[in-house]
Amino acid sequence: MSISFSDIPGHSNLYLDFMYEFNNVSNFYRKDFRAFEEYEATFARVLSTQRADRNELTRIIKNQYSDFQPCEKSLNNIDLLAQKDTIAVVTGQQLGLFGGPLYTFYKIVTAIKLADDLQKKHPAYNFVPVFWMEGDDHDFKEISYVEFPDQSGSLLSVKYGDDEKENENKISVSKLLIEEEAISEFFNKIDPLLRDNDFKFKLVSELKEIYSSGKSFGKVFSEFIFKFFDKYGLVILNPSDGEIKKLLIPVFRKEIDNFRTHADTLVETSADLEERYHTQVKLRPVNLFFTTADGRFAIEPDGDFRLRGKRTVFSKDSLINELNGHPEKFSPNVILRPICQDFLLPTGFYIGGPGEIGYFAQLIPLYKQFGIEQPYLYPRISATLLERNISNTLQKYNLNFLDLLIPEKDLNTLAMKEIATIQVDELFASVRKEIDQSFQSLGNELVKIDPNSADLTEKTKQRAVQGLDILEDKIRKAQENRHEISIRQVNRAKNAVFPESILQERRLNLVYFLYKYGPGFPERLFDMLEINNFQHQVLEI
Repeated sequence: MSISFSDIPGHSNLYLDFMYEFNNVSNFYRKDFRAFEEYEATFARVLSTQRADRNELTRIIKNQYSDFQPCEKSLNNIDLLAQKDTIAVVTGQQLGLFGGPLYTFYKIVTAIKLADDLQKKHPAYNFVPVFWMEGDDHDFKEISYVEFPDQSGSLLSVKYGDDEKENENKISVSKLLIEEEAISEFFNKIDPLLRDNDFKFKLVSELKEIYSSGKSFGKVFSEFIFKFFDKYGLVILNPSDGEIKKLLIPVFRKEIDNFRTHADTLVETSADLEERYHTQVKLRPVNLFFTTADGRFAIEPDGDFRLRGKRTVFSKDSLINELNGHPEKFSPNVILRPICQDFLLPTGFYIGGPGEIGYFAQLIPLYKQFGIEQPYLYPRISATLLERNISNTLQKYNLNFLDLLIPEKDLNTLAMKEIATIQVDELFASVRKEIDQSFQSLGNELVKIDPNSADLTEKTKQRAVQGLDILEDKIRKAQENRHEISIRQVNRAKNAVFPESILQERRLNLVYFLYKYGPGFPERLFDMLEINNFQHQVLEI
């Protein structure tokens, strides 16, 4: 089953137009991912773009794989990145625990399947799926927890570490080391949430082996992704590597030299976007960060340059000297990151979700400024996994998937229509109608006696209706209490597919389903997901 994104709460008009009315947003995005007939012309321009040394990039990636034993397909794909006829199909994500939310998995599946599909349709080129690890971020709080449903289906957050230590984090997330006490406590919190079954012991043992103390978060994230996707030939790239930063010196230098021109272009585009839709990213005058022993700070113009919130000041020459001598200290912000990515890689397609597609509308003009061919933005797979018990609940109460997206009170009312012998809403609606008719007749007669009685009559009617509302609410709650088990089942179904009014793919993680369905689940799900279905997929598992 597939559902239009326009029927699912929370999607912006910008994203909906990108998906279904592209002509409305063509000025912002320039390239329509459905324009299949234009693909090969784009491939030619991508391959003619001047970029980083691809042989050097391949060497660095191989070094990053030194602790892995990649399959032949992955090794071949790494080598292919150095070939002149190779197009990269790229996606990326922050380094979340256990791979982050399910949509990380869906992004990767989209990239792999799209690369395979393009290979069949365009055999003159090579297509390689690449995962870009977004590890330069310093906001560990965003990725420091996972969520698991409790017995009622409500989400429980399991956190790694503590808030006090978060404030001490002054290096990029990818370089943070896992601490023995914190990771042990983390798994102790998870254990009671996962009841014993045939898969639990082996799964938890494998996770503990990956998430062992002393490893960096960048390392364990890459190990987790490698475990499930190496066999498909996915190439994992860690851009926080100092060697990668050396390759990015030309991009960072151009930003320093031309930040005013870049900023003017971005401001103009964002202003136009704001008038018609919304802007997602707050613009900065310089799209670079600089890392010191105290943390990572935005670079800002101040006569010369300074670090935001610090007294540190650089002349342009001294900043460039720092760049040439220590490129590892520099990192792009969210606006410049895609430019860095597509300077390094021959990117034909970037796989993104609604949020990423939203902020790309602001930054696309930068591609021309940097002389890089813009890739196609391709929407990632979006899906909800409908477990059998949830599907049975829907059938039992004659509900559909979209019913689970409405407010809980309204959902309970729908369920009551199926199981209650007395339909409370219909009963009270009938009484309201009678009250309205009765007061209408009464008012018509009273004005003959006292022409000024109309207002008093209306106020009396409103008091009667308010009293009826209070009575209805009490009766509805009494009815729900009478059918408490049924209401619990319905609310559990809602929590499973739309927890806390957010799509399941943004809250649950792959580990939860590995625990329930075993190690073969990722491959099973991989086969079920469709890359050319540009709607929200509801998959019964």
